[in-house]
Amino acid sequence: MNQEEYIEKRLAYQFKWYDDKSVIYQKRFKRIRIMEIVFAASIPLLSAIPGEIGMVKLTIATLGAAITIIAGINAMNKYHELWISYRSTAEMLKHHQFLFETQCTPYDKKDAFKKLVENTESILSNEQGTWTSMFNEQINALKTEET
Repeated sequence: MNQEEYIEKRLAYQFKWYDDKSVIYQKRFKRIRIMEIVFAASIPLLSAIPGEIGMVKLTIATLGAAITIIAGINAMNKYHELWISYRSTAEMLKHHQFLFETQCTPYDKKDAFKKLVENTESILSNEQGTWTSMFNEQINALKTEET
């Protein structure tokens, strides 16, 4: 694979993938957090309604349950952690591509392309390790809860 192919098919592709996933997970995280905040803020307001209205009690209970479910989904899917991790990886890839294209250190020597490949693959390998570790922790936590 030559330099142009590597930059297009590996570096640019991986940057786009991490950038796109970061945006998706950021939106999911923020939507879920907004729902939690709105639902949680609604409970005291509904509780202030005088009298014993059954529908209000049911709504309060439903909102409380919804908050618990939403928080669990957020914790299980790790939207915040993935958003931050993927954004960081995308920015590191972009940073190295810019350094390479402008021939700045460490890409100012004759082995610049080799160094770019090594650094890019190291970044991607570290991200894979982070992802694997994050989900192994989740699996271990679920196993601990089962016992």
